[in-house]
Amino acid sequence: MALTVAPNTVVDEPIQIGLHGNGDDVRGHLLIELGPGAEATVVLTRTGTATYSEYLSVDLGDNSGLNLVLLQQWDADAVHAGEVVARLGRDSRLRGSVVTLGGKAVRLNTSAAFAGEGASVDLFGVYFADSGQHFEHQLFVDHAVPRCTSRVTYKGALAGASAHTVWIGDVLI
Repeated sequence: MALTVAPNTVVDEPIQIGLHGNGDDVRGHLLIELGPGAEATVVLTRTGTATYSEYLSVDLGDNSGLNLVLLQQWDADAVHAGEVVARLGRDSRLRGSVVTLGGKAVRLNTSAAFAGEGASVDLFGVYFADSGQHFEHQLFVDHAVPRCTSRVTYKGALAGASAHTVWIGDVLI
């Protein structure tokens, strides 16, 4: 599935995409493309139960801006493995927010690569793992070109002896 925002288009209302699992094995691939000068907010919400594998591609054209929100509110037995790969053009901006509150096991790998000078990425996350839950958030930012900025802030909490979380953040300069 592809979501494309035309060049120089500003989408005023958030674009809401929801997935409600019914116990099935689900695989998904979503491509989000913003043309040069485009602006949008995309909110992806996951609920229900599933064994869910996803690949999310983000391609930001020059001087575009995306606010991407990923909300995991899975039922207690859901398993979610996700890969988010972003490419940022010149002077583009990505603000990614991840909220993980549900699921038996949730693993999200996020990577951002700068393809043009002046781009910026801000990645935020919050998670709360209860007893019997395992949450992993891995981030990688590739400063392949000069004069780009990245900021990452993740906060988490655990409750119960068998709650488990992992956070890994790497930057290549």
